[in-house]
Amino acid sequence: MKPLPEITRKAYDEMVEYTRSNGIRLIIVLMPIQIEEIFCRNRGLYHPLENYALRAATYFEKKGIPVLKLRKETSEMCGEVIEVSGEKKFSGIRDYFIPEDGHLTVSGNRWAKRVLEKQLKELEKNAF
Repeated sequence: MKPLPEITRKAYDEMVEYTRSNGIRLIIVLMPIQIEEIFCRNRGLYHPLENYALRAATYFEKKGIPVLKLRKETSEMCGEVIEVSGEKKFSGIRDYFIPEDGHLTVSGNRWAKRVLEKQLKELEKNAF
């Protein structure tokens, strides 16, 4: 993979330096923001947004910054019982994202909360 653009690396370096110098624990969270990212992943491919996120993850990990990758948890999006318009149904990936928007639906935010809690607990457990 090609390296991140210099302007991006510089901004990330400033963020790392600021958090370290102010005693803030930086944790990077990478989350799919488009349905297409998940569809590509399920076919063994990488969407350009995910490719960029993977390069950012490598950059931060080399600096000793933990990176939570929520993409690993997207399988939980299929087959969960959710409520949509007052009716219960089995979920699919499209139920978690607002189309062509990149934001999460109510179900998507619940999923993000659940997987973030899980990964943060795992991170804390492995920190000692």
